[in-house]
Amino acid sequence: MLIESVPNFSEGRNEKIIGHIADAMRSVSGVRLIHVDSGYDANRTVYTLVGAPYEVVEALFRGIKVATEQINMQTQSGTHPRIGACDVCPLIPLSDLSIDELKPYALALSYRLGMDLQIPVFLYESSALKPDRKNLAAIRKGEYENLATKMSSPDWYSDNGLPFNTKSGATVLGVRPLLIAYNVNLESKDVHIAKSIASKMRFVSGGPYIGLKAIGWMMEKYDCAQVSFNIADTSVVSIAQVFDRVKILAKEYDIEVNSSELIGLISEKSLTFAMDYYKLSHDENGESQLIKKLGLDFKNTFEWSERVIERLIK
Repeated sequence: MLIESVPNFSEGRNEKIIGHIADAMRSVSGVRLIHVDSGYDANRTVYTLVGAPYEVVEALFRGIKVATEQINMQTQSGTHPRIGACDVCPLIPLSDLSIDELKPYALALSYRLGMDLQIPVFLYESSALKPDRKNLAAIRKGEYENLATKMSSPDWYSDNGLPFNTKSGATVLGVRPLLIAYNVNLESKDVHIAKSIASKMRFVSGGPYIGLKAIGWMMEKYDCAQVSFNIADTSVVSIAQVFDRVKILAKEYDIEVNSSELIGLISEKSLTFAMDYYKLSHDENGESQLIKKLGLDFKNTFEWSERVIERLIK
């Protein structure tokens, strides 16, 4: 049995804290930390862990424990929406394990976070105990700054029974399928345009972008506005489709789109899906062409060998 987890921690600037969390998770035998992606403006780091369910859950607990000790949400700020030091922690089945079979591991971790670390947990996606908590955005609405008030209502009591934690906030935890975190850069600093494009991209009823989650924000590091996506159904929507659609919408504002950013990792199947969209060959040349078409190397060297889950596992 093999699972992946991509916990998102609300620290993307302090390298020591980022390293301490990584070290804590690496300390569990059998768990591989295969990718770490930090964003300064978002003030957020996404870690990618792979291993057997029990070992991954133990690694997550150790990482979250360090986060509760070293991240103070009372002083934390960044462009990315968040409600806690460990903001969201998905468990994702990769092989020999179904979503339903993975749910008990998420539930056990939620109670352990409550008992040992006093962290309130909201269960989401396939682990949601209430329909209105399935969507991450609904749980995150109001962010950390309004979380205490939100949790004072019986409608928003935590799922593991813990009250608001002033220092660490709360954690959103649950089982979900693979998704892709992907950002498209606008040749503009106008955040209002980025938000407008995001609103036109997400939740298109009956269309090809069902379930696509998008927000617009300013990315100071890149000196541009950015449209940030979560592609929930990777069998329906590819990063290539998203990139080209943003280009079309941006032209309405006379704005160019020449680059994009993959956050974390992608599956081999999703890479092939994007290459097929552009009718590229399934070889190194085709992969290189895809990098250029999407502008993935606009700031740094980009290698698929470092971004495809299956290749890193091997």
